[in-house]
This record gives sequence, structure tokens and C-alpha cells, in this order.
Amino acid sequence: MDDMGLNERNLRVLKRILTQPYGLILVVGPTGSGKTTTLHSALDHINNPGVKIWTAEDPVEITQPGLRQVEVKPRIGLDFARVMRAFLRADPDVIMIGEMRDHETASIGIEASLTGHLVFSTLHTNSAPETVTRLLDMGLNPLNFSDALLGILAQRLVRRLCTGCRQAYHPSLDEFEELQAAYGPEAFSGRSSGSTDGPNAMHAPEPAIKAGWVSMSCWKARRASRDSSRKKPPPTRYSNRQSKRG
Repeated sequence: MDDMGLNERNLRVLKRILTQPYGLILVVGPTGSGKTTTLHSALDHINNPGVKIWTAEDPVEITQPGLRQVEVKPRIGLDFARVMRAFLRADPDVIMIGEMRDHETASIGIEASLTGHLVFSTLHTNSAPETVTRLLDMGLNPLNFSDALLGILAQRLVRRLCTGCRQAYHPSLDEFEELQAAYGPEAFSGRSSGSTDGPNAMHAPEPAIKAGWVSMSCWKARRASRDSSRKKPPPTRYSNRQSKRG
């Protein structure tokens, strides 16, 4: 779970609520945003021989030792709601529902979270506040829902460079100015710690340096070249006549 890319605050809160004995934890986002992967990373964090974990998924995409995983088959009537009712008879410690698609599944999940089970599930909503509205629109009891909910994690996939095949690239001055426009002038101005370039020195932003878009030596060389060209403007006709008279 530490490699999921969550920021420090969200990771700390998620680990804290995973220690709760019962409640409801939701991971929301669009299709393909990694909700199932996040849920399985959370299950792996609490998975040990003393914890009974059952999952209902459609389909089973990730397998883990120690989990009892059931794949739902709506065509034969084996949907999330029926699997959840069977789970409650077996009294597991942790239940993961692949998705809360309807009122019946959501109500059973909330009922399970109120009766001593830690319940994980997903929803197709764009934000955490929208998730609350969506569940209330399903007709769930607001009092029960407020008591059951432990946390909602809304997530998106972020494009990253491959750590195995990425290569350093030195952009041109025009490309670097586009980066400056994207990050904002404040990310390129100011005095960094340990800098000897003066109070008005401009620096490449740390995200751009880490991503390999530009190096500090390249940026300083380009800036020095640009400053030198500004300090020596081309001579005007008036200055040429003055020099001839002298």
C-alpha cells in the first residue's frame, strides 16, 4: 500500500481507519482508475491468519493467499446481494464488495458494517462528496449511513514516466518557458536554500528536475547565455556616429 502513490496525509488516514473493527470504507472514481487495486492493497495490509476476509467480485481480477474470493454470476442469479447474505451467515471479519450497484447491495453492506464487519466497496462517482449524495439517492437511511461510514477515497490515475526506460531530456528555451507557464512564475523565482545566485535568481522547478525534463546545470547555462545577450544590446546608429566623432 505504501507504493500506491497516495500522499502522506491520505496514507496515514487510510492506515488508521483500516485498524477499526467495523465500518464502511469506499473507494470511488471512474472506470479503470485503480479502485480494485487500491482495495486489494488495503486488504493485503490487514491480511493475516487471524483475520477472516471474504470478497465478492465481478470478475475476480486479483488473487491473494488467505482470501476467500467469490465471483458473482448475475446470469444465474448469483448477484452481489445474494452473495452478501451468504457472507453474513458465515460471519467473516472483513467483507469486500466489488461494487455497490443497487439499493439492496448498498443496504446489506451498511447493515454488515453496523453489525461488526469491516466492509470495503467501490462506487462510480467523481468525488467523495458526490458519493454521499449518490448513496442517499439510492434511498439509504442517513442515520445508519453516517454511523457506518469510516472514509471515502476518491482517486484518479496519474500519467508517469517509466522508471526503466525514461531518459533525460534538455528542453529548448521555448519549451522551458512553456513549463514555466504551466507551473507558474512563482515556481521559477525566489531564493532556494544554499543558493548563491542572488535573491532574484530563477530556478527550475523541482518536479521538472525530478522528471528528467531539465537539469540545473542546463538551466543555469541557458540563463547565463540569455542574460549575457541582454546585457550587450546591438549598437544603434547614434552610438556609431558618436564613436566615429571620438
